[in-house]
Amino acid sequence: MYTLEEFMSRVAERYDPDVIVDLLDLSSNELIQAFPEKFIAHQHRFDLAFGAESMDYFLVGEIDEPREET
Repeated sequence: MYTLEEFMSRVAERYDPDVIVDLLDLSSNELIQAFPEKFIAHQHRFDLAFGAESMDYFLVGEIDEPREET
């Protein structure tokens, strides 16, 4: 028998991250919601078309704070 932490550690050592995501049936939204700090820290890696607005504009303030309309 393993503890949850031991089991997760063994899975992480033996499986490719893509396989783990597939086996856990995780959506891209679930991944982003699980790691908001990493998403914000690496936002520059995402190429999204927002016209003249930068991606930085959308991630200012608290994570759960809605964007103010101007």
